[in-house]
Amino acid sequence: MYQFFVGANTSTDFGSADNFGVYRPFATGANLQHGNILFVANHAFDCIGAKAWGFRTVFIDRRKRPFGEGPHQPDMIVKDFTELKTILS
Repeated sequence: MYQFFVGANTSTDFGSADNFGVYRPFATGANLQHGNILFVANHAFDCIGAKAWGFRTVFIDRRKRPFGEGPHQPDMIVKDFTELKTILS
């Protein structure tokens, strides 16, 4: 999976939710199944929203805060992007 991230500098390289206003149109427009999208964020509320749509999620726990309880838990929690890179390599 790491090869998809090589050379990417920002979320706009992949299609940020900011560009479309919501997550769903990007997945639909890119003809991707929600379960094939890996959404990465350092805010729990972003991960929760993406997970609710069926995306796979990674929570970057840079602030050392608990994710919280609820039905939409991330698939993975990592301490930083370096750890994520190592896992995806």
